[in-house]
Amino acid sequence: MNIGLPRITLTQTPDPGALKLSAIGLRAGERLEARVLAQSSPRQLLLEVGGRRLQAETNLLLRPGDQLRLEVVRAGPQPHLKVLAHHRPEWTDKSALRHALPRQIPLDRALQNLKEIFDRPQSQSLLPSSLHSQLKTLMHSLPRLTALTQADTLQAAIRRSGLWAETLAASPHSPSTGSGDLKSHLLQLAVKISGHVTQTDTASPVAGQLKGPPSGPPSPTAQSELLAELGEKVSGALARIVLDQLASLPKPDNPTLTWHFEIPFRTGEFVDTLRLTVHGDKTASKDPREKAPWAVDLEMEPPGLGRIRVKLVLQGENISSYWWGEQVHTARLLERHMDTLAQRFRSAGLQPERLQTLAEIEAQPISEAIIKGPLLDEKI
Repeated sequence: MNIGLPRITLTQTPDPGALKLSAIGLRAGERLEARVLAQSSPRQLLLEVGGRRLQAETNLLLRPGDQLRLEVVRAGPQPHLKVLAHHRPEWTDKSALRHALPRQIPLDRALQNLKEIFDRPQSQSLLPSSLHSQLKTLMHSLPRLTALTQADTLQAAIRRSGLWAETLAASPHSPSTGSGDLKSHLLQLAVKISGHVTQTDTASPVAGQLKGPPSGPPSPTAQSELLAELGEKVSGALARIVLDQLASLPKPDNPTLTWHFEIPFRTGEFVDTLRLTVHGDKTASKDPREKAPWAVDLEMEPPGLGRIRVKLVLQGENISSYWWGEQVHTARLLERHMDTLAQRFRSAGLQPERLQTLAEIEAQPISEAIIKGPLLDEKI
């Protein structure tokens, strides 16, 4: 799977276990077997080549576990390699799932924790300036809730949710920062944390082992504890995004296309997320002239209203919506505004078919409660 020109350029990595490029002695025309160990940023990979760990820059869409056959096109301080073959073992996705499951943190909680760390008065003095700046960039990249009411802002927020991070990074028109993509921001932050943790641990072998409030100038212990806390939240948020990416992969035995993702947003002093699941079934209709149905599940928890789940089902210009309110008064409030919702749909050029509210939230996910086969079910 090559996007753009298939190339890999070896660069010197700060990884303490990596060999210096000058000591490798690659020759033009030499062929190598490599395995992708990790993705340290959207365009950077850590490779294992002949038992050696090497940093590489690439415009290919690769994942940990991928196996490559390479040929050295140009040797020198920054060797250029051509990809001859690319293989992705079947166990890669299962391995990623096992790795991410125990590390995941709910995205809203992880981002709120990161904001609280950023807001602490001592964070600016304890964190290296480049790391604090990257954390600031992440926080400022989160849109305000009010901005998501604009179609273009919502569309951009969906694109930058992290679900398509690797695709955006591999695009020749996309900068290395990932154009504000959430996963790319988190990856950049993780790389900086990793580099500073290594430096701190080298400077202080007991860093992170002692507890207690900092006093006087920032100590290696206080800094390493903050870095460890920061790293845990970043790792948990990345694991949550990876799980959504894995859940969104096409299933060979299922014609339904499904995307799982969350849109983070700022509201007042808090960070929250809007969770969405998008379904599309291209085989639901036997009539080729009939447009395929699409469905969107949304989950939110507005202050004072409890948890709300929404399902929108769209086929052509016809739309239906189903609302579950965790609290009875919320369902009644929603019911009173159904006429307004119908008018909004018509103003957008859509024809509302069914608008329904339920007093209590279903125990099972909406996709299981409603979609028992085709997306449009007359028994609803």
